[in-house]
Amino acid sequence: MATSVITPGTVKKETGSVRYFDLDKFEKVSNKFEYVEPSDLTTVDQAKAEINGLEDKDILKMVNDYLKNKAYLDAKKANTPSSAASLKIVSQFVATFAQLPPFDSMPAKTKEEKAKRRAEILAGIKTSPFIVDSLRAKAMAAGVEDDEEENDEEEKDEA
Repeated sequence: MATSVITPGTVKKETGSVRYFDLDKFEKVSNKFEYVEPSDLTTVDQAKAEINGLEDKDILKMVNDYLKNKAYLDAKKANTPSSAASLKIVSQFVATFAQLPPFDSMPAKTKEEKAKRRAEILAGIKTSPFIVDSLRAKAMAAGVEDDEEENDEEEKDEA
């Protein structure tokens, strides 16, 4: 990869967050972080120093968007532990168990009841190495998705 030609003082700090389910702690985690977003390149020559072969009219926009996105993704990856699992995957596991005894007979009409049932399901999953290993395998295969767009999982889990 080409070395950045952005000069010192032309960067700005941004913030981001990553949400995941920590399989070591068995809890949902939201991790906020800061990263440095480079300023926009201003000439085609600067952009060509970053990547080669693009048409001149599009090179500035593409490189600027790429560099900003890469800075965010690098910071997000650095702030996501290896024990992280997508909230969506964990919610799918919880939803499956919510349909099985003894969890299917638990009340789940209110948010509090749903949260209690979810906590009991997670406690049960946590005590089973086989299920935790399955969850880890699924999480590793899928990676940690951008769960910020998901609705509140507690409300979606147990339909």
